[in-house]
Amino acid sequence: MRDAPLFDWDSMKNNEDEMSRILTHFDLLVTTINPNPDTPVPDRHPCQKDNTELCDNIQDYIELVNKLQKHTRCSPSYCLRFKDGEQYCRFGFPKDKVEHSFIYENDRG
Repeated sequence: MRDAPLFDWDSMKNNEDEMSRILTHFDLLVTTINPNPDTPVPDRHPCQKDNTELCDNIQDYIELVNKLQKHTRCSPSYCLRFKDGEQYCRFGFPKDKVEHSFIYENDRG
C-alpha cells in the first residue's frame, strides 16, 4: 500500500505504540459504514448495473455494502460444516461488528 508505514510483525506485536500507529493509519484508509444494514440483499448484483442505471446516491452504496460486505449464502455445499455435532460456518460468520481495525496472530501465522 503506497505511503503505508513499514512494519516488522515480530517487533511490532509486543509494541503497543507501534501497533497503534499502524492501526491508526489503516483505519484512516479502510472504512465501511453501512447506513442501513437491514436492507435486503438485492436480487441483481449491484456491480452488474449499467452506468446509466447508477444514480451515485446512498442507495447504490447501501446495495453494494449489503451485497459485498456480508456473507449471505450459507449452505452445506459451500460453507456449513459439522464439528462435535454442531453446525458452523467455516468462514466464522456471523461476525461481530468492530469499531476499529485490529491485527492478531492466529494458528496460521
